[in-house]
Amino acid sequence: MSVVPPLRIKSESLNLGSGTLTLAMQCWPEAERAAQLQSLQLLTQGDHSGFLLLAGWLGESLAGALLAQQIPGKAATLWPAQLAEGVTDQGIAQALLAATEAHLAAGGARLCQALLSQGQEAAARQLADAGYHNPANLLYMTCEPRHFPVEAPAFPGFLLRPFQPGQEAELAALIDETYIETRDCPSLNGIRNTRDVVAGYQHVGEFRPERWLILERIREDSSHQPAGCLLLARHSAHETMELIYVGVAPAFRQQGLGRRLTQQAQWLAAQDQCERLVLAVDAANEPAIAMYSAAGFWAWGERAIWVKSLA
Repeated sequence: MSVVPPLRIKSESLNLGSGTLTLAMQCWPEAERAAQLQSLQLLTQGDHSGFLLLAGWLGESLAGALLAQQIPGKAATLWPAQLAEGVTDQGIAQALLAATEAHLAAGGARLCQALLSQGQEAAARQLADAGYHNPANLLYMTCEPRHFPVEAPAFPGFLLRPFQPGQEAELAALIDETYIETRDCPSLNGIRNTRDVVAGYQHVGEFRPERWLILERIREDSSHQPAGCLLLARHSAHETMELIYVGVAPAFRQQGLGRRLTQQAQWLAAQDQCERLVLAVDAANEPAIAMYSAAGFWAWGERAIWVKSLA
């Protein structure tokens, strides 16, 4: 009777083209694999950008692999564990997930997430067995320059000012207010401290304070009341502007401010000569999707978000 060697899990260097990385990347949809690899190459130039690659070995044979990334804001993203051809023991996948989570938690991550495309039922079962849950699906939308406005929208009675570095606490408090009764991934609210969320936003694409806008109501006594915010990031390698977050406080809803903030994002994308403006929205948030569609956005993909607290 043959003896199965014990599973040995070790961290490996992120060498593009290695057998371990090639196996880990099998979870990426084939149609997107080339673009994902290009993004990975850009992200790893100079350093590993928080990436973690774990390999599971049975003797001298590679049995499984898992790729993850530690991201700012005490969070992490991982891609489901992949088993080598002929390997069927799901315990190997669970061991890789557990080892990855331990590495990420030791590095300060308090939340781990994975995004799955349609048809990845086996990966979903793997994550569910490891204690992850699926609170929402994200719809990815894009808008081209032909839909961008030729001039900036007006905000009568309001001031739209750039974010001031050092005021992260004030911004977090405003974002918390916009979360009230939101229809955009409401079950995710409170999983992370909003200050950590803001810190994570600052590392999306190229952070520039002038692309983060605070909307304030000008009162009769000339004082200002925070009403909403618009956070944008540019991805120069792809000539793309990303709408990271837009929110309006409850007292100022139903006034068309969300629509005008979206138009502001489009106008700024035009000023930066971007080829597209992209965003992600809760697939169940029908009013927001209708607003974006009316503004010229169209949906190109959907992902299921799976999350687990590592605290």
